[in-house]
Amino acid sequence: MATAINYWKQSGGNWLLGLSVVAAILASLSFRFGWIPEIRLSPPPRAATSMVQRPTGILAVTVLVPREVALPGEDIVAWAVPTVGRLHDGQTISVAARTKLTSAGVATLVLQGVPLGSQAAVAFIDRNGNGRLDIDHASGVPTEPFRISRLEDDGPEDPLDLDSAELEISADGPTIVLLDFAER
Repeated sequence: MATAINYWKQSGGNWLLGLSVVAAILASLSFRFGWIPEIRLSPPPRAATSMVQRPTGILAVTVLVPREVALPGEDIVAWAVPTVGRLHDGQTISVAARTKLTSAGVATLVLQGVPLGSQAAVAFIDRNGNGRLDIDHASGVPTEPFRISRLEDDGPEDPLDLDSAELEISADGPTIVLLDFAER
């Protein structure tokens, strides 16, 4: 390498520069006129893969909200969530939908693609528009009005308990839930 550098310095490098220009011109002409076949690199063929699509269901959540709880035009968010444990900040959400509350205080949100089996419906008034149910970290209580699907009339002692909010989602037809914000 040192010999080539010394030779470059001695000859001024002009002959190497001229040779590289000639080589570049010949290479481009040979590709242009097809004297050298074009070489294309392609990825190896992939093995045939098939995506297994799991069947899903539909959850229709209708919310009734009196004016003292929310005004028309406020954001209503509905979630389908796994029925495990307690509703918390950072909750795993299966499917979500958002709409505006109508002047009649009614909103229906249709959640499509809900995993079959046990899910809970959660609806809340998204006062700050962040798409999340805000929960006070000190008390663990939501700071925005919310409702969770319940099959029993009285519900559990813990209003954030998801185990008692279980709905069975099936592929046979939509599961319909009514969540009334006037109750409590």
